[in-house]
Amino acid sequence: MAEVTWNERAWCDLARALSRRLDGEAEPGDPPRAARLARLLAHVEAGRKLRATLDVQPPDPEVERLRRSVARGLAALRRAVEGLLAGAEPGGEAERLVAARIREWIARERATFQALAANARLDPFRRLLGMDALRSDLEWFGLMLDRLEGEPGPGPAAWIEVELAKVRRLLEDEPRRPKARARRASLRARCERMRGVLLERRVRKELEAAFEDATPERLASVRNKLSRLQARVGAMEPMGEAPDDPPAAEGVETDYEMRGDDPEAWTAALAARRGEVADRIDERLAAMPPDEAAGSCARIVQGARDELAEMIAFLQDAPLRRAVLRLETAEEDVDRLGDSIQALRRAGRRAPEDRRPSAEDARRLDDALADARRLRGVIRGEWQERLLTLRLHNLLGRRGAAWLDNLALFLIVALTFLILGETFLERAGMLTEPGRAAFAWLDLAVCAGLMSEFLLKWMLAPARGAYFLHHFVIDFLASLPFGFLAYLVATERPTSPIGEETFWLLRYLRFVRIFEILSQLRLAMPVVRLARLALFALRLSDRLVRKNAGLLNRNIILFEPHHARRAESSDRHRLGMLRGDVQVAEAALGRRLHRDQQDALAARRLSDLAVRLGALPERWSEPIVEHREAREIPVEALVDRLIQLTPETLLDRMGQGFVASVDSYIRLLDVPIVRRLPLIRNLVAHREKSPAEAVSLAANYVGFAVQRGLDLIYFLADLQATLSPAIFLDRLGLTLVNATRTPAKRLLWLGSAFLVLFLVVNVVGFLSVFRPSVDAVQRRLGWPVIVLGGVCLGFWSLGSWLRKIANQSADFCERIVEAQFASQTKTFKARRGEQDARFLAERVVDPEIALRAADDRDPGLYRESSSAADVEALFAGPQTRFANRELAFLRNIRLLYQDYLDGSPFHRNDVKTSVQLLGNLALANLRRSRIDHVLGESRALGKLDLSRAGGLLGGPYLWFNYITRIIVQETAVLLLDYNAHAVPLDRLACSPPDRRRVFQEWLGGRLRIDPDDVRLPAPNVPQPLEVREPPPLPNRAPRRYQAAAFLETVEFTAIDFLADDPAREAEILERFGPQVAQLVRKDRQQNVRRAFRSFPLEELPPAQRTINPYAFYEARLSGGRIAFFPLVVAAAFLKSAWVAVRGVYAGVHQILNPRVDRDRDVPADSYAAAHRKIHRMRKPVFMGSLWLRARLDVEYLGLQLPTAPPVLGFDSTLEADLDFIGASRRDRIAAEQIRRDHQRRLAWTTRWLHRFGWTSDGLPAFLAAEVPYLANRGSEALRAVVAACVLDHDDVATLGQATEAMTILAAYAASPTSDLKRLPPGLPDPVVNPRRLWRPVPRRGPSWRRLFDLPGFSAYDATARRRIVALLRRHRRTTRGWFRVVMGQGAGDPWGEVRARLHDVILKTDLWSDQILVLRAVQTLTMLDVHHNCELVWSLGGYTDPEPGEPPGVSRDRPDAGSPAPSWWPEPGGVAAGA
Repeated sequence: MAEVTWNERAWCDLARALSRRLDGEAEPGDPPRAARLARLLAHVEAGRKLRATLDVQPPDPEVERLRRSVARGLAALRRAVEGLLAGAEPGGEAERLVAARIREWIARERATFQALAANARLDPFRRLLGMDALRSDLEWFGLMLDRLEGEPGPGPAAWIEVELAKVRRLLEDEPRRPKARARRASLRARCERMRGVLLERRVRKELEAAFEDATPERLASVRNKLSRLQARVGAMEPMGEAPDDPPAAEGVETDYEMRGDDPEAWTAALAARRGEVADRIDERLAAMPPDEAAGSCARIVQGARDELAEMIAFLQDAPLRRAVLRLETAEEDVDRLGDSIQALRRAGRRAPEDRRPSAEDARRLDDALADARRLRGVIRGEWQERLLTLRLHNLLGRRGAAWLDNLALFLIVALTFLILGETFLERAGMLTEPGRAAFAWLDLAVCAGLMSEFLLKWMLAPARGAYFLHHFVIDFLASLPFGFLAYLVATERPTSPIGEETFWLLRYLRFVRIFEILSQLRLAMPVVRLARLALFALRLSDRLVRKNAGLLNRNIILFEPHHARRAESSDRHRLGMLRGDVQVAEAALGRRLHRDQQDALAARRLSDLAVRLGALPERWSEPIVEHREAREIPVEALVDRLIQLTPETLLDRMGQGFVASVDSYIRLLDVPIVRRLPLIRNLVAHREKSPAEAVSLAANYVGFAVQRGLDLIYFLADLQATLSPAIFLDRLGLTLVNATRTPAKRLLWLGSAFLVLFLVVNVVGFLSVFRPSVDAVQRRLGWPVIVLGGVCLGFWSLGSWLRKIANQSADFCERIVEAQFASQTKTFKARRGEQDARFLAERVVDPEIALRAADDRDPGLYRESSSAADVEALFAGPQTRFANRELAFLRNIRLLYQDYLDGSPFHRNDVKTSVQLLGNLALANLRRSRIDHVLGESRALGKLDLSRAGGLLGGPYLWFNYITRIIVQETAVLLLDYNAHAVPLDRLACSPPDRRRVFQEWLGGRLRIDPDDVRLPAPNVPQPLEVREPPPLPNRAPRRYQAAAFLETVEFTAIDFLADDPAREAEILERFGPQVAQLVRKDRQQNVRRAFRSFPLEELPPAQRTINPYAFYEARLSGGRIAFFPLVVAAAFLKSAWVAVRGVYAGVHQILNPRVDRDRDVPADSYAAAHRKIHRMRKPVFMGSLWLRARLDVEYLGLQLPTAPPVLGFDSTLEADLDFIGASRRDRIAAEQIRRDHQRRLAWTTRWLHRFGWTSDGLPAFLAAEVPYLANRGSEALRAVVAACVLDHDDVATLGQATEAMTILAAYAASPTSDLKRLPPGLPDPVVNPRRLWRPVPRRGPSWRRLFDLPGFSAYDATARRRIVALLRRHRRTTRGWFRVVMGQGAGDPWGEVRARLHDVILKTDLWSDQILVLRAVQTLTMLDVHHNCELVWSLGGYTDPEPGEPPGVSRDRPDAGSPAPSWWPEPGGVAAGA
């Protein structure tokens, strides 16, 4: 490697030479690509170190010149690195080298950033200069990661454009000093010239682009792009030099070249190009068939709607002139689109009959035209507002326009308070005549200000008539001084009998009427008063929304496509975190700069950007990039940020002022009634904390609430696609029956009683005196009750009928599928037997064997064989040799796996993991070891049962039940269809032509091809016999419908559509031909995909899954339209009800006429929805076993057994399991909390092991003396003791910790120097509820002095005892739980009792080992169950998404992946040999 010198000039020469020599293709004899990359990266690192010393230097001509040279060298080297990396092999040595170096640089830049932030010797300006250069390096790291990870991120030109926009915003303020103003004008001119270079490249690229074979949709997209570009070009500022441009700018221009084309010429060329594209769209649409043209128009209009939704948000940050031009071009585009659709419509009416569009196509064209006109109205309204704002800014300046808006807001609020104050004073009788006059003149003054503001905007509005009509009610009418006019009327006619009423009405109605009309409206005063206040509230609301448009005008993107939500790599995560920290630090430092420093910073940035721009290739160009990170907010990313927000991050990024403001708004909700509302209650729950903590916790709650809302939406989307017609009608019928059965019975009985009474009174003569009252009761109560009962009876009957047909269909389908061997799909699981054996060995068997082999200290302890005589010897006397049962646990492992294999995929018996988790005696006994689990988790565990519903929404059972049922029903329909229509090839060869034609039509329809394209075997018989149908009888069908259901074959079974068997596929190919085999394969894939599909939320048009609060308010609520919003909601409700009725009808029709419906295939890239639904079925059981194991098995968390040698420990697999299942952040926090709890309890357990002499070294001797058959199983005994302490089995941990606590407290209080007002450190957790223990203690304990009767406490003297009792009484809320446990369970010797209980655990070591191993095996099987389902669905569904990853610990690339199963594993087909 060439020597890298620290001399800047020498390094620059070396960099230029190296980049020229290594850039491009390798010559013969050159080193490998990786070696060349290593040389380049080494020089890049050296250059970054050189530049880092210059970055923090104050701006100086010599420093800037030298730094610019280094920057050019770095740019050349980086371009060479990118060129070499572009041709590197994916995943090869070159990419690994670059990835490792970037990872190292990111860590180094983190240290550099921390050093800059903490360097107090540098002033804020120099620190900001260093961070600015560091941010530029991070951007290049991001570009390299995009290349390495294959992400289509923004290119370097896009980054240059974003940075130029930041520089432009930095230079917005106009200084007062002429010299400073000239310097800033020069910098702005340099910025505009560089933006002009980028625009020039884009303009040339778009003008040179070809679109000969483009579709109309593609051409419309090109036209939108040209419109955006034309608006940018038209809004460019003059790019000439300032009169006194300093010479420092001359060196910048050498890095790039700009041609002399005039922006006006670019605008004209772009406009002409847009016209050409529009003409080409018309030609394409005219040449299309009517149905394709209608569909293309609908898609173009949808694209225009999506473009408008994005444009309204992005124009919020754009300069006003560009925004106006962009809206003008958008209006031209929509107008031209409307003209094109109208031309198509007219041409269709004049077209010949065969070319005339159908009624459906005409309707689609009319809908597209109506949508285009609505879009034009929206664009027109937005254009008027933007142009009015631009004219206001030109007239008053930006600050003047803002001052005018603030003044109008103040006047509206002031006028509202005037109305309320005047009303209150007059109602209270405190309003005098001078006060009335004062209110009237104030009303005139305020209304004059509001009217002046309205008239000014009306004069500047582009369409004055439309502006006046749009703002008549909210702005004009409310600005008239009716309060002053009412005062004048009242004072001019004081004797009028209606003077006072007129005064009131005019003041609130604000509409001058003649006195006769006013005298009739006195009763409307309360309504008028409310309407007037509502009018001002609407006007204030409109003003506030427009004032905060910058905050509200953001597109909240819902349901991002799954490929856009790709999992973030660790390198990109670290880079993103560092970027965020740098941006926060830069923003904080930037607020401390004065204008001269801002100019210097802008000059430095422009210099660097000029180098980057000069380094771009001549023809390099990228699409126009909007600032999407500011205006587009993916809701998933927003949720992650809210959930992960901490007080420190909040203060760093938003500042103390923002935090205090939000905290004050939250505290406004903390009022007696409001604070109890469901949503508000959680927001104000942490009001006692600091503002930063309260705001961050409120943000966390909002994030979790939004996440729950998203989960609910995805739940409904998955459920909608999972409900088959039979399931839907069954649920609907059950709902109708449950809702109407009881009311129908009661109403009909009551109505019948009234009717009988009515008939009796009218028939029996002597009861006629009661006839009037009975008739009145019957008329007012009897007949309505009977009618309501009849209605309820009708709904009850409808629900019963729906359930009847749904259950009949489901039972019929289930019988068919069960009879066709659906349960035999279990063979799929058996195929993975050897791989599953290795997985179980890695996670369960191998660690256990290693543990048991580590303490075999007495080889002669076990007998070589066992016989009946050895069993009889156990009763004769003490034994010195025992049977070796250390490997007996393998039998349980084999039996558990064999039981798991007995469940067939997609079958109702595939519930083995949940059955084992809930019903296995070993796990049930292990759960009983912790009594609070038994008392509190039984219901939670019941929800995991896949055999029955365990909650309000059914839990995993709902998904398991619905998915298995829809698979059964779809498979049954396929079985009937194939067996009724598929004909073997040999039979087809002998069949008559009509039978062959029927087969062609069936197969052609199913394959969606022309029936003539269906291949048939050549006829084997010249003239086969045909069955001639007799002439049908009048009014009768030729054949009974039962005869039409006769099958052609019975060779197809459920396995053909639920399993992938290559041998069976070959048999179908040979028997029925390639096209039938292709159809079977396709139907198998669609059968799985339809069961695991979801409503395609991510495929909705962007405009339908985008929420823009500002656009929604302007379109639906502004200008008083909120009054009609209830009608809009009601219309939407009625439309939804009609859609539901149509859905019920379609479901009934499909059940009564079952057929294979494949109108729309489920795409092959929808595995993300299938993966989510598999997790809905299987993840709850997996997480239940995971949490159970995490609470009971400390080794699962990677924690070492106390006092055990390190070789017996193994790494935590909990984190890998959480990664495998895609656990949420909340789950990871819970796992970390469990780990911390175990660590605390293990610390106490270690003390007890030392106390009793049961450490890893001392336990074998104890076992040999006390429990000889466990002499070689000391590690198991140690694990049993640890498990018992962690689980608090038999309250052993509670008693031990209580004894430790009392011992610590006694020793602390006995010392005369101790402060009895405080508790000593190092105490265990207090006993909160002594009643919830294995051995409950009395609620009232003995006297405190009884403690000194116990061993270990009796040695204290009288003084110490008094101090101890005083301490215990002072802190009795904490200490009484420990005291009650020690006195209630200690039995006179607490430590002796603890030792006895642990000794009992040691006696049952084999039980504890079996329980722990069963737990580990079941938890591992739940993981295998999730993976098997994912892999099976992925393979059968034929998805194009990446194959599901293997569980942690198993790799397809492992060298032993093809090795046989372990020797202890059974042969396929049973466990008899191993059992």
